[in-house]
Amino acid sequence: MPEDTLVKMFQNRVKKYGERVALRRKSNNRWEELSWGEFGEQVKNFSLGLIVLGLQKGETVSILSENRPEWVFADLGIMSAGGIGVSIYAGNLPQDVAYIIAHSESKIVVVENQEQLSKVMAVRDELPHLEKIVVIEDFKRRDDPMIMSFSDVCKLGFEQGCKDEKMFEKRLLEVKPEDTAAIVYTSGTTGSPKGVMLSQANFIFICSSTLKIFAVSDQDISLSFLPLAHALERVVFFMTIYAGATISFAESIKKIGENILEVRPTVLIGVPRIFEKIYEGVISRAESTSRVQKVIFNWCLRGGKMVCDLRLSNKKIPLLLRLKYKIADRLIFSKLRVRLGGRIKIMGSGGAPLAKEIIEFFLAAGLPILEAYGMTETTAPSMITRLENIKPGYIGQAIPGVKIKIAEDGEILIKGGNLFKGYFKNPQATAEALKDGWLHSGDIGEIDEEGFLKVTDRKKDIIITAGGKNVAPQNIENNLKVGKYISQVMVYGDRRPYLTALITLNEEEVVRFAQANKVGLANFAQLSQHSVIKQLVIDIVREKNEGLARFERIKRFVILPEDFSYQSGELTLTIKVKRKFTQEKFAKIIEGMYISGPPVGVVEVEPK
Repeated sequence: MPEDTLVKMFQNRVKKYGERVALRRKSNNRWEELSWGEFGEQVKNFSLGLIVLGLQKGETVSILSENRPEWVFADLGIMSAGGIGVSIYAGNLPQDVAYIIAHSESKIVVVENQEQLSKVMAVRDELPHLEKIVVIEDFKRRDDPMIMSFSDVCKLGFEQGCKDEKMFEKRLLEVKPEDTAAIVYTSGTTGSPKGVMLSQANFIFICSSTLKIFAVSDQDISLSFLPLAHALERVVFFMTIYAGATISFAESIKKIGENILEVRPTVLIGVPRIFEKIYEGVISRAESTSRVQKVIFNWCLRGGKMVCDLRLSNKKIPLLLRLKYKIADRLIFSKLRVRLGGRIKIMGSGGAPLAKEIIEFFLAAGLPILEAYGMTETTAPSMITRLENIKPGYIGQAIPGVKIKIAEDGEILIKGGNLFKGYFKNPQATAEALKDGWLHSGDIGEIDEEGFLKVTDRKKDIIITAGGKNVAPQNIENNLKVGKYISQVMVYGDRRPYLTALITLNEEEVVRFAQANKVGLANFAQLSQHSVIKQLVIDIVREKNEGLARFERIKRFVILPEDFSYQSGELTLTIKVKRKFTQEKFAKIIEGMYISGPPVGVVEVEPK
């Protein structure tokens, strides 16, 4: 078949690879394998089952589940029937689930288990278009005619395929490149989520373009652990299918470390927090060793950084330094590679900028991370760092077929075959985002003479101080989060004389620090306010302030007793701070950082 649509491309891979392993998942403590042929059969049966249930071309079906093979069977099955897949994060609350299902007008919802079924049942009266709920795992309420099992839908499809062998291919061939393949709802940091419509052609374009940079082949193995509801993981998954590689499903985010050692992937694509956690783990283990071991560790890190700097500058590495690096590699860096399976050849990161310190650490370890910049509206990546030309702090040039430019006000503008069709049922927002064929990203950045992009912040998040200085808070926040003791940061200071911050702590690491320093208190809320812990954070903030202009420095901060979370409202499911919500929630605390003689809890870092 011509590969002008995602579903045709998939069928070509099924025919090409047949009995080779396509998917792996862990069940009952053992890894099960699914061939490309079996993968294709599952997609076909589910697709035909949806057609039997009455799904028409252009109609929407929502998926509410954690990552698992059935997620992808459903997604590709929906598309193969000419439908549109709508992804919902498994962690969404019932009211968010209701909004997406209702707004997308989904007539069928695929849910993972009883827990997700309960969310939909709790809001069923708010869903006038809903006709069927399909449950992947075993479930209660089998007497409800609206609910049926995933296996029963596949059985319907299998029986239909026996009756009419040409129905599946007929529907498949009716799918056109310009058809909407998926609606992905944005995380909604500034209001109700918007449904981003991505076409079949968008996905094909992004797969073919990114694989010209990421040299993924049919010999590779990837580990899927980011939510498939997110555009980045969806694209990575399709890109892996396009390459004919094998995909292993991680059991959960908490078991990534264990699953990496079992799967030993060659491709690992994540978000900054994943790589920050790995880095923090290495540093934490080093600090728990003896004094002599710490000295050796720091010596190795310095040697690694020196080699890294010379490599990035294309300078020759002196013989003595090469010998020093070999020792450092044997003592530290090789062990990190082993912890990551020992055969990774491609690592990528997207979703937010990586701190320079993290990039340099992994580069020194022989594990270069290729950063990508993009949005849901650009079918994920628009720019990707090239392996042969890494510049920490910048993202590599635009991918083939994409153009990037900077508007007069600093906004990043994007044009190419990856641009979305528009926002579902929101022509006004579409017109505001797409102007003269260019997507106005809402991000602020700069491009150097080599075409490398530096993203400084979100346009709407830029802080303008009382002194008229423009400050990008995200860079300051990311720098502070590099340390293992700080979990989340929100910098504030719009139309104010100086910057302040709300800071939350990494409970596990702070408790470990407290125990080592013999600080004992009844609970973590009390511990977070102890003078020793405050001094720890003061030292971190002062160190980071040193590299900033005076108007960019944090003058005061408050340590909150509890971390930000999605459940309490401060974070989106993609771990982005909802600034407006957080500012309103902690308005009194923020205001207290701007009065003389500040209340208890406000920490002074340096003179204002």
